Amino acid sequence: MATKERPDMFCYQCSQTVMGEACTLKGVCGKEPTIARLQDNLIFAIKGISAYLYHARELGYTDDAVNAFIERAFFSTLTNVNMDAMEYVKLALEAGEMNIRTMQLLKKAHIERYGEPVPTQVQTGTVRGTVSSSPVTTLRCLRNSSSRSRALTSTYTHTLRCFLRTATRV
Repeated sequence: MATKERPDMFCYQCSQTVMGEACTLKGVCGKEPTIARLQDNLIFAIKGISAYLYHARELGYTDDAVNAFIERAFFSTLTNVNMDAMEYVKLALEAGEMNIRTMQLLKKAHIERYGEPVPTQVQTGTVRGTVSSSPVTTLRCLRNSSSRSRALTSTYTHTLRCFLRTATRV
């Protein structure tokens, strides 16, 4: 049985893609495989930064420099005008800086809203009682839902108990 060769690139970032699917050797737009990979990596970094920034925004914090970087970085991947690999390397390095900046912003937001985290003794094992089946994704959601559901729910999990203790101190 013959094995399929892996294409040099798989670029589906623009409307010029081959047969509406993807360019696999070289982009119809002139893009080389290296540029396509650098753009994909940049988009991946932007997704991570955006996830942290979303949670910071939920707590009322944002950063104009991070917002401007996200717009500039997205624009660089959408236009297919810039085919300079070094420019994408520079954007990747800046993405690392913006990621750290965003994580610091989220840390500040959490500490100012919920207080400095401290190690807390918690009970481990199982506890008889009812359990909430809805997933809780953020401290803000947990804090808003905890007072209503505390009477019905004896525990979520070991981790969520730690968050409840931290969130209800404020």
